[in-house]
Amino acid sequence: LLALYVDCAAERETLKHCASKRITSTIRCERCYQLLRAVLVPDASLASLPAALHSIMKRLLVINPNTSKLFTKRIAAVARRSTELQVETVNPRSGPRSIESAYDELLSCAPTLETYLEARRRGPVDGVVVACFSDHAAVEALREIADGPVVGLLDAACATASLVGDSFGIATTSKSWEPLLRKGVERLGYGERCVDIRAMDRPVLALEHENVEQALLDTTTAIASDVVILGCAGFGSEVARRTAAATGSSIIEPVEAAVRLCTSLALQGLGSAKARPLAQELDGLPEILAEAYAPRGDTVAVAAPAAPAANRALALYRRALRAARRCVPGQAATQEAYARQSFRANVGADARRAPGLLADAEDQIAFGESLLRRREAEDSAPVAAMASTAADRVSPEPVASTPVAPTPVAPAPQEAPRGAHREASRE
Repeated sequence: LLALYVDCAAERETLKHCASKRITSTIRCERCYQLLRAVLVPDASLASLPAALHSIMKRLLVINPNTSKLFTKRIAAVARRSTELQVETVNPRSGPRSIESAYDELLSCAPTLETYLEARRRGPVDGVVVACFSDHAAVEALREIADGPVVGLLDAACATASLVGDSFGIATTSKSWEPLLRKGVERLGYGERCVDIRAMDRPVLALEHENVEQALLDTTTAIASDVVILGCAGFGSEVARRTAAATGSSIIEPVEAAVRLCTSLALQGLGSAKARPLAQELDGLPEILAEAYAPRGDTVAVAAPAAPAANRALALYRRALRAARRCVPGQAATQEAYARQSFRANVGADARRAPGLLADAEDQIAFGESLLRRREAEDSAPVAAMASTAADRVSPEPVASTPVAPTPVAPAPQEAPRGAHREASRE
């Protein structure tokens, strides 16, 4: 049985060919640049499917702390090329459009934390990259609350540069960054190795609409070091390669350095060892920020104990269901069984921490499955043609902060979901 957990269909045939030779293959798609993995599961051991799905479900979250959509797209392109994990690149809904000062940086902190907590509600996060080239305060804050490793661009790039050469320089955007980066480099312990920090004297947002490659080339050439870090997340890997070819220096692109380092830590199972913050009462701040005070590994919020964990359980279930649908198209009952098995194997222990949480989650899952079977019975189209879109039609939206049962559809007597009396009482 071949399990394919990929969003791109461009290389499916190649993957199947590799798996037919009983190998596990990882290749890069030429269209979307994602690393795609084929996992071979023995036919005689269906119970191994949940473990195979779990092995390819590690998730890396890359957060651009500013609100520039163009910057986020550029960062996402580099991140996808730099890891074999699932990667999700996001930016806050509110905050500064660009970060040019300590004031801008602090304004972006709370929205960045909110963005992480919202992503954690959708499912486990195995690693976080804060994609701002600075000693960003959100990096230390996330290390106190995240379950996996948290990596900033400045510390990852400096660590990489220190392994490449005895000294390094930084080519950045505006003059305001020169003293800020000097303080950050010294705080991280790389002050003696960093011989020069030079700015192009261009604002960060100039990278959105101007060709700054010549200015970057002039700045890089003026740095008296053979190792130069590009001091902004918006340059991109293509600019880094062209600059390296033109100067002969080792050019380090910070997003790629951070994503690769975070991937390595996540695959080793290494996370932050920092203590959790002491619980506080938050006045006038978004309620989601209170979830940061929950014990590490538990997404239960202080104000609403069951909701975040239920969201996490349902998100994992739906991801497993979508993966199973890609594996065996046209076998809805078998797919659902695989997904339920994966759900219980991966989430059951966490869900049982809160009384009744697992039962409530399974009630909602049973409701969705009964609705699926009703639709399949009413649909005259072949099952195989319907399977490609079934995941989108089945999966309900993530549970809100207070779980509310969907509008009940009376299931057939033989399909009555377990715990239906709880759904009726909540209604």
